[in-house]
Amino acid sequence: MGDDNVSMYKDRQGTSISVERWGQLWEDKGYRVVAETRDGDLIIRTVWEGVAGSPVGVMYASGVSHDGGKTFRTRAQWAQTEPEAEQQHSEVLAQLSQLTGD
Repeated sequence: MGDDNVSMYKDRQGTSISVERWGQLWEDKGYRVVAETRDGDLIIRTVWEGVAGSPVGVMYASGVSHDGGKTFRTRAQWAQTEPEAEQQHSEVLAQLSQLTGD
């Protein structure tokens, strides 16, 4: 793997990392979860994915689970930085509040 692959993987601070380091961080749920909001079986979770510059990869994704975390449906994945990921999480919460009337 060449230098092109190294730049594709980024940590939460946006620093380029190797695929090996990405794998270590990705397995650490405490590292991956940026924000999580729970209400009974409803969970909204925003996670670091750490793949930038790829048509199939994203840096951060926000998903919703209606079954206590067994399955998640991605609702947003535009964030490129950790502050944007926190904003993305807030926006998904607001969208769900509008849908449910809360």
